[in-house]
Amino acid sequence: MLDYRIETFLTLCRKRNYSKAAKELCISQPAVTQHIQYLERFYDCKLFYYENKSLMLTKQGALLERLLLGLSASDKRIYERVQLSKQQKRYLNIGASLPIAEFIMPEVMDKLMDLVVEMKIRLGVNNTDELLNGLQKDYYNCLFIEGYFEKEKYSHELLSKEEVILVAGKEYQPSQLEGLLSEVLIIKQEGSGIRKMIDGVLSDRNLTVNSYQNVMEVENLSIIKKLVESGKGISFVYRLSVEKELEEKRLFEIPLDIKMEQEFNFVILQNNIFAKDYLELFYFVKEIYDKRKSK
Repeated sequence: MLDYRIETFLTLCRKRNYSKAAKELCISQPAVTQHIQYLERFYDCKLFYYENKSLMLTKQGALLERLLLGLSASDKRIYERVQLSKQQKRYLNIGASLPIAEFIMPEVMDKLMDLVVEMKIRLGVNNTDELLNGLQKDYYNCLFIEGYFEKEKYSHELLSKEEVILVAGKEYQPSQLEGLLSEVLIIKQEGSGIRKMIDGVLSDRNLTVNSYQNVMEVENLSIIKKLVESGKGISFVYRLSVEKELEEKRLFEIPLDIKMEQEFNFVILQNNIFAKDYLELFYFVKEIYDKRKSK
């Protein structure tokens, strides 16, 4: 059970407002101030400061937040395990980015359900930003995500590096990105790992998605593939997601002058006392993933 002043600190980190933190905690605003002042004396450093009337974390405050988030999640897990020990079922909450979920999670879930019959397994699928937000709020125990994230804030293991290609519904001659701006670009919505990567690639060439003739944002990969196949536009996708369509010549890779690659990572909060358990899950998933890719 964490000290109540730590709960105050973490709430203020989220709310960035003393009165809002006090309201959520059902205590007075002076009490919030006293709790923060106690922690600043204890750790002998400032934890917050104001910048343009906005409450900001100091470098030491941000470090403390990362460390305590892991402890907070572990504290909740301890309570949950004690309570669930009274029952027959335990819970494992996994979050996954859509490309990973579609490629490997059906097989993973099938095998997990056979191996751990005493556990209830929940799988949530969302974009990278929402999954990380859910991990911070303890909605998930662990994540399998695509793309960029602030690695220094989490414990993580590399699952795979996946090639990103540009596809169309017909054959194209080798090209540069600048030579395709007259096309309609069909792309994932903001927040997804692949969208962040593509935004970065385009930015390196002084381009944005809006440099294209038209942009269509679609969240569902199956819909993206059908639209591209029918000639409605071009799209950046993971090669592993369209291998069948490429082989059957329903989609065609547009040869580019650059190579694009994206990381898939396993992520948990730092200082999680159940890290060893979650790492066992990672190695289990990676073995299935590697075998699937080698076929």
